[in-house]
Amino acid sequence: MNHDDPFADFDEGEATILKPIPGGGRRAQPPQASPPARSATPVSPVDLPERKGLSPLETAAAPLLDLVAGLKNTHSHPDVAGLQRQLVQEIQAFESKARQLGEFDEQTLTRARYVLCATLDDIILNTPWSQQFGWAQKTLQGTFFRKEWAGDEFFKLLDRLLQDPSNNRELLELMYICLALGFKGGY
Repeated sequence: MNHDDPFADFDEGEATILKPIPGGGRRAQPPQASPPARSATPVSPVDLPERKGLSPLETAAAPLLDLVAGLKNTHSHPDVAGLQRQLVQEIQAFESKARQLGEFDEQTLTRARYVLCATLDDIILNTPWSQQFGWAQKTLQGTFFRKEWAGDEFFKLLDRLLQDPSNNRELLELMYICLALGFKGGY
């Protein structure tokens, strides 16, 4: 046999013999405890340092986008009515901040408000606690647009904006972030 060639055939007399070692195997690990379920605590308004986004629209929306990320995996919420009031105030603050940071026309601000409302509603409607409060009957879309559920409209708006992406860049970026945070709409 050629010992220099790692691919050479072994001689019949050089068969590998395996000898079991009693108790020598890997010990089974006890299952790790899963982390406790997250429960949202009442959210009180906090002055956060100003966050810089990729655009003025995203910077204005940053507090709401932070709330989306925080609400996504919550299993309960102790004050849903208070949360809804806070979200209405935050959406109004978003519009004021967006007006300060950029020169947006009313249509862009209305569309951005819709995108944020649809995203927040979608995330909340997919939590276990939304039905206890009846969020489906008290959506942010209903508050601001008189529509109870318009998740599919998000994608129709996205298609329209993609017809002219250079003039809709900031709104498209905001929609991308909402999709990345978990917006599903009718899908």
